[in-house]
Amino acid sequence: MPTPIEKNRKYTYGEIEKLSDTEIWELLDGVPYLQARPSMPHQMSLGELHFLFKTFLKGKPCQVILESAVWLDLKPNEKRKNSINYVVPDLLVVCDQDKIQDKGIYGVPDLIIEILSPSTAGVDIIQKYNKYLKAGVKEYWIVDPLNQVIRAFVLDNDKYLETVYDRESKIPVSIFNGELEINLNEVFPVTEEEDDE
Repeated sequence: MPTPIEKNRKYTYGEIEKLSDTEIWELLDGVPYLQARPSMPHQMSLGELHFLFKTFLKGKPCQVILESAVWLDLKPNEKRKNSINYVVPDLLVVCDQDKIQDKGIYGVPDLIIEILSPSTAGVDIIQKYNKYLKAGVKEYWIVDPLNQVIRAFVLDNDKYLETVYDRESKIPVSIFNGELEINLNEVFPVTEEEDDE
């Protein structure tokens, strides 16, 4: 049986690691957040994004990684137990190979993509946005499969510049200087209403 979370209490990774074998928790400044189970549109968008990044990065030094543990506040080989900033993004890109360790990513990825679920959208839009900005994530995408838009945030000094892309758009990936453009009509599945037209 899962251990209940106490309100108004800060946790470390070592503590949340023991909470449950079936649930995925994240920590932002010691506050635990339970991840939602992904919907089918979520999974389909994630699969397409992973494929497009993986194809582009073949033979290049950067790696695209699905749903990996990320300790934002650690350097490679530091102990995870005391970390208070642990996330499991839907997709991430890391160009510094030293950050990629057996258990996950130690340090800040170059790009993070989160796909919204209704129960966790507030965490992605507010808490994670602020944490990723403070940590120095160069590029952060919030994918909204329901409305078929992506909000792309690109780090400029100490703030994010936002651009919103709809299904008919192409997103130039900033960390690759626009060499990769993601066509959003490949990312978002066709709806049943569109099939009937």
